[in-house]
Amino acid sequence: MERYGVRLVGPNGVTVANTANGMCLPFVPLYPPPKGGFSLISQSGGAGLMLWNFLSEENIGLAKFASIGNKLDLDELDFLRYFASDPETKVIGMYLESMARGRELCELAETIDKPIILLKANHTTAGRRAAQSHTAALSNDDALLDSAIERAGIIRIRNFKDFLPVTKAFLLPPMRGNRIMVMSPAGGFAVIMADLCEEMGFQFADPGEEFYREVAQYTNAGVIRFSNPLDLGDVYQPQAYAHVLFRAMHAEGVDAVVYVSQWPAMPPGDDVFHRMFRTDISKEVIGSIMSSGKPLGICLFGQAETMAKIKRNLSVPIFNTPEEMVRALRAQSDFHAKLERRRTVPAGQPLALPASTCDAIATLSGMIGEETLGIIAGCGLRVARSWLASTPEQARLLAEELDYPLVLKVVSPEAVHKSDVGGVLLGLRDGAEVEAGFLSVRRNLLAALPQARFEGVRLAEMAEEGYDLFVGGRRDPSFGPVLTFGYGGIYVEVFRD
Repeated sequence: MERYGVRLVGPNGVTVANTANGMCLPFVPLYPPPKGGFSLISQSGGAGLMLWNFLSEENIGLAKFASIGNKLDLDELDFLRYFASDPETKVIGMYLESMARGRELCELAETIDKPIILLKANHTTAGRRAAQSHTAALSNDDALLDSAIERAGIIRIRNFKDFLPVTKAFLLPPMRGNRIMVMSPAGGFAVIMADLCEEMGFQFADPGEEFYREVAQYTNAGVIRFSNPLDLGDVYQPQAYAHVLFRAMHAEGVDAVVYVSQWPAMPPGDDVFHRMFRTDISKEVIGSIMSSGKPLGICLFGQAETMAKIKRNLSVPIFNTPEEMVRALRAQSDFHAKLERRRTVPAGQPLALPASTCDAIATLSGMIGEETLGIIAGCGLRVARSWLASTPEQARLLAEELDYPLVLKVVSPEAVHKSDVGGVLLGLRDGAEVEAGFLSVRRNLLAALPQARFEGVRLAEMAEEGYDLFVGGRRDPSFGPVLTFGYGGIYVEVFRD
C-alpha cells in the first residue's frame, strides 16, 4: 500500500458513500438515503447502517458515510479532516469504540466550526470485552475523554438514537441566547416542557405585554392566564396559532421557541377539534423561522404511520419527544456559544520555564514527592515557606525561622497519603510542640507501615483560609500529557471530581 500510494478503509467495514456524486460501495443491499448535510464516521458497520435507515425515516439528509472498522490505515482523524473541508457536510457524526489519536483529534476539532456529535462506546468493563472481539478496540479513560472533548467543542451523546434529535437541532437557525418561549395547546405538555427547560438551564423569555394582549384576542372562554409557558388550550383557531408563533419568534426578548402538539387519530368530521389539531400550518411555520432567523423546535405526537408521512413532506425537523427536543436545543445553543468564545477569546500562551527548572525536572524519575515544591516554585507559583528536618532538635531550630502556627508533615516515600498514617499535625505553636510532633509522627508512621523509610518531617507555615486543591499530571496513551485537578487533601479519592 505504501509503495503504490494506496489508502485503505477498514478492514471490517461495510461501505463508503458520497451522495453528491452517487458513489456507494456496500456489500449490503441499501436504499439510497435523502441527500443532505449529515456525514457519519462509524467504527461499527452495523450501527452505521442502522443509522442510515433512521436518517431516511426522520427525513435527515446524508452527505457522506464512512465505515472505518478496524482502522488499519485511515482512521477517524483522516475522515474528520476531510468532512471539515467538505462543502456538502454541515453536521459530522462519529460512532467510535477507540480513539488512538485522541489529542490530535481534539486539536483538529478545535479548528472546525461545524458541529461534531460523538457517541463513544467501550467505556465500561463489559464494553471493553465486547469491543475487543468486535473491532479489537482499546478503551480510553472516560473522565479524561469527557474533559478533552468538552474543551474541543465536541458534543458527546450517550444514546445511539440521540444522533437524530441533535442533528435536527442543527438544521434550525442558531440559538444565540438562553431565553426560550414554551408553547402548547395542551396544558400538560406546557408543564412538562417547563420542567425540562428549567432543568436544562434555559431562561423563560418575556415576549412583552403587547404579545399577551394579542394572544388574548383569540381566546374563547378567557379562563387561562397567559404567561411563559404559554397554554393555548383556549385558542381554537388554527390560523391564530400561526400568528402567535410568528409574533413569539419575532419578539426581541425571545431567542428560541419550542412548541408541542399532536395529530391524533380521529373519526371523520369538521368540528373545532379537527381544525384545532389537524390543520396544516407548516408554510406559516417555515416562514416564521426564515424571517426571524431563530430556531423553532416542534414536537408533534401522532400515530407512527401518520408521523412518518408528515416528516417526509416537511422541510423543517419534527422532534419525537419533548425531552429529546430540549436536550438537543441545549446542545445546539452551547455549541454556538463556545464557537463564539473561540472566535473572540485569544488562545493562551505556553508557559516558558526557567532553564534551571527544566533541568531539575529532567533529573527526576520514579515516585516524586518533596522535590515537587522546588519545581512548583520554579514555575512561578507561590508555595508556603517550609524546611526539611531530619532530627527533633533540627526541627525545633528551623521552626524559629518560620512564623507560627506551623504544619508538620511526615516525609516518607511510602506515605503517599500522609494523614492515613497519622503523619500530619496542624497548628503547632512553639518549639516544644514541634519536637514532640516530630517524635509523634515518626511513631505513627512506623506503627502503620513498619517497613517504611522515615526521612524526617517538613515544617511549613499555616496557609491562609482557602481551598484545598489537588493538582497532578500523567501521560495518557491517547491524549499525551494530562493535567488533573480537583478537591484535594483526603477528599481526592472520595469525590473524584
